[in-house]
Amino acid sequence: MGVPAARPAAETGDYYYFALWREDGTEQAIHDLLRGQAREKAGRAEDPSAVAVDTQSIRAANHVPAATTGKDAGKRVPAASVAWPWTPWV
Repeated sequence: MGVPAARPAAETGDYYYFALWREDGTEQAIHDLLRGQAREKAGRAEDPSAVAVDTQSIRAANHVPAATTGKDAGKRVPAASVAWPWTPWV
């Protein structure tokens, strides 16, 4: 439903508590607790043990600076690397 436009978010009680909890670390503690419970419910360890970094070479456009590109092994084409650090290790 949201906060009515007549009252700015900073004047509402829920914003007050959100700001207070963010400042004192309560928000992060709640987030960590809920994440741990969700992981356990899914049959995984409460805390993630590692993260795998997945990379992919993509063809670089002609206007991309040479300092940021290289030759992909075996392909002999200008390429740039894209990393996906959010791939979870399960």
